[in-house]
Amino acid sequence: MKKKEIVLKLNQLITEVETAEDELCRPFEDVVSLSVCHRVRNSISEILKLFLDFKSIKYNDNENVEQLYNLCAERDKEFKNVDISSVYCKYENHNSQVNQCSVGVGEVENCTKIAKQLMELILNKI
Repeated sequence: MKKKEIVLKLNQLITEVETAEDELCRPFEDVVSLSVCHRVRNSISEILKLFLDFKSIKYNDNENVEQLYNLCAERDKEFKNVDISSVYCKYENHNSQVNQCSVGVGEVENCTKIAKQLMELILNKI
């Protein structure tokens, strides 16, 4: 994947995360945290895939966030500065592709911050 394509895709993902942040700015009782969760988790997965594509590292499309993160961290130690442990929802089965999410506003807000950290890291790499 060319740098220009990666930057374009990253800009799309930034928009996705900003949309999730906008949802979190609504009154607490109106926030659809499950929607935010799915949007942000998908963005995190795509952000990690972008880095792997940029580095021409092979991965399986159905790898989970943890597996993708580990591939990135193996290639670039700076990823270890981003703690993504809270992205693994307590109800998620890490051995399946089931994308169950914690639905608390605090949890999804934290995941949004992690997505932004990963985007910043990748922006500095390309």
